[in-house]
Amino acid sequence: DYVRYTPLENVAGVPAISLPIGMSRDGLPIGIQFAAQPGREGLLLQLAYALERELEWHRRVPPNWVG
Repeated sequence: DYVRYTPLENVAGVPAISLPIGMSRDGLPIGIQFAAQPGREGLLLQLAYALERELEWHRRVPPNWVG
């Protein structure tokens, strides 16, 4: 079950990353998966950092947060 959504990337051997980009009405994270050419892991990390900065994900707190 843990690789249900990644078979194409696994077979092709390409790097991929799943990033949260929004929240549902129930406060659950909604994500999107990005893939890049082989050896372009750095590009995916740059994208992740840029989205984190633009979406201010670090300020979001889930409704049932214990911390």
